[in-house]
Amino acid sequence: MINREALLAIKLYRQAATCGNTEAGRSEPTLREQMATTDAAKLCSLARSIRRLDTIFRDRKLTDRELDRNFNLNEAVRIIAGKYGLKVTRNHEAQGFAVYLQFPNMPGSGWGI
Repeated sequence: MINREALLAIKLYRQAATCGNTEAGRSEPTLREQMATTDAAKLCSLARSIRRLDTIFRDRKLTDRELDRNFNLNEAVRIIAGKYGLKVTRNHEAQGFAVYLQFPNMPGSGWGI
């Protein structure tokens, strides 16, 4: 079974501008594939951190340090998503995903991470 991180890497790879060698049967990943995989892993990690802060916020008020961290995490998600032309939507609810990525060619509420 494929996990969400791998699916996101595939989506980011497809969303990225085409460049480099795309021939079938090559054994080495292209730079574009490596970047999409790294960015997908980073986005999933950032979303987990944001979710933890959201959980803390439901229990108590965030400290100044946690508020700064939350802002920096959200900015990092926006920067990475911006490389692929994605719109970022945050979910502060207890249920569901912490971050939704809206792909330009994908209708609906977005891709939750």
